[in-house]
Amino acid sequence: MIFEKNMIVVMTKGRMASKKAVVLSVIDESYVIVAGINRIPYKVKEHMAEWQKKKAEKFLTFVKRVNVKHLIATRYVLETSLPNIVEGKDISNVAVKSEVNKEANKVLKEVLDSNECAFLFKEMNIKA
Repeated sequence: MIFEKNMIVVMTKGRMASKKAVVLSVIDESYVIVAGINRIPYKVKEHMAEWQKKKAEKFLTFVKRVNVKHLIATRYVLETSLPNIVEGKDISNVAVKSEVNKEANKVLKEVLDSNECAFLFKEMNIKA
């Protein structure tokens, strides 16, 4: 299998197309669970309104069960192993998935603050 735990992948289909994610677990030959970055915080400027500053500081993540046909494997691997966030949990339940997403958000925010994997947080430039 190409996809392994802690591998960084790029989503190619759906709402999260061109977003980067980290493989949390491999379900079987055709499905994986990924935690990805929907939006990273951007620079807050002085002239911004208060609501704009709050929006700029947000760090949004997602957790999804994805078919491997909709992923592109990269050569990058996250050095620090992510804790077993999804181990023994059924993410088809919305409440459980929300909790897993909050945990993934904390972990990925720590990785962002430590500047560990710059590729994961860079914006993709895709020209069609």
